[in-house]
Amino acid sequence: MEEGAVVGHVSMLAPGCHIGKRAEIGVGCGLALNVRVEDRAKIASLCGIDNGAFIGAGSAVGPMTLVGTQARVEGGVLIPAASFVAKRANVASQKDSLCVVSNHSSEMACQPV
Repeated sequence: MEEGAVVGHVSMLAPGCHIGKRAEIGVGCGLALNVRVEDRAKIASLCGIDNGAFIGAGSAVGPMTLVGTQARVEGGVLIPAASFVAKRANVASQKDSLCVVSNHSSEMACQPV
């Protein structure tokens, strides 16, 4: 955990997690093995971030969202509340989030990286 980072109560960080400068992890989140949260990224309450996922600098993950194994949310992208980002998906821009992010996993249309 780097300078100025905060983690909400009852959140769990598995071994190998990296939390960047001034990053925020909300209440009741679970970050699995080797998750990387870059500087100034915000993860809202009650989120699950799976093994090896990457949350880029300045991005925001809305509450009650699941980010799958080895998925990438690049810097500055906003993921809406109660969303699902498929494993190995790459959300490189806000426009990408329209096809990679879904409230129903059966609607996933984009190719994983």
